[in-house]
Amino acid sequence: MIVDEILPNTPPNEPIFLSGSFNNWKEADYNYVVKQLQDGRYGVVLPALQGRIEYKFSRGSWLTVETDSCGNSIPNRELEVKEANEIVVSIENWKDRSATICNYVSVYVQSDSSKIKPDEDLYLVGNHNNWKLFDPIYKMTKISSGLYQGRLPKGLDLLEFKVTRGDWTKVEVDFGGSISAPHTLDNKADSMFIKVPFWNDYIMDSHPRLTVVVHRLPPFPEGEGLYLASNINNWDPSAEGYVFEKLEDSNHWVLTIPRKGDRMFFKITRGSWSTVECTSSGSEIENREWVFGKKDTVFVRVEGWRKKLIQVEIILHS
Repeated sequence: MIVDEILPNTPPNEPIFLSGSFNNWKEADYNYVVKQLQDGRYGVVLPALQGRIEYKFSRGSWLTVETDSCGNSIPNRELEVKEANEIVVSIENWKDRSATICNYVSVYVQSDSSKIKPDEDLYLVGNHNNWKLFDPIYKMTKISSGLYQGRLPKGLDLLEFKVTRGDWTKVEVDFGGSISAPHTLDNKADSMFIKVPFWNDYIMDSHPRLTVVVHRLPPFPEGEGLYLASNINNWDPSAEGYVFEKLEDSNHWVLTIPRKGDRMFFKITRGSWSTVECTSSGSEIENREWVFGKKDTVFVRVEGWRKKLIQVEIILHS
């Protein structure tokens, strides 16, 4: 493990130690002290281990543990140890030293590294850069396996941002697999830790279709069908490919459709807007909304149908 820079505010002649899960977080362990290596660089040689470890640097105690440049605590570093493994790290500051550059907010993102390709980068996209994608200024730095660090500028009353692996098809999603509201930070915050459980493109690949089940509905004329009218089919009340099929020996009607976008607004019709669903008293209802995620089935209950208007022609005789 190579330490690429010794901080100028590090007290001279004080050793730097590595503590972690591999040595029960022992402080000032001289088996893991940073020293000059044969190639002239400074680093620590770990024993032949296998698996994931957590670690941090210190100058011999938790009172002198590493921090970010503002002096804020940082998450444990992580590393997947393999047969041959060299990693280069930087230490920004120490807990007992004054802040260096502190005109930014530190953002730490934890995500499953197996879902991030080696050639992919993470970006912080938000109101700090007018939601610009692939902004190199806000590209995150990988500090350990699955752990990334980025910086956002201070100055805005409220920061709003999301984490992406590039464009909006690769934006973070929540534990339910749905695209959630942006993260927020006020101007008093110095750091934030975010866990990204899933990415939108992986959810779309593993959950590419949605099944809509109408499991309760009022009677309607035999020979008429049920349709899904939605923003994903231009609100066509009788669109091909969006016709429900009635299950045998059941009053359930089923339709499976491809997932499109991150959310769907819809209503159930009998083939026209004059027979769209409504309340049991005949009043209009709001568009239904479904946020795509890991759930693959949505159940719908129809309360009533809009009455067809009957056109009456009155002819006056003179």
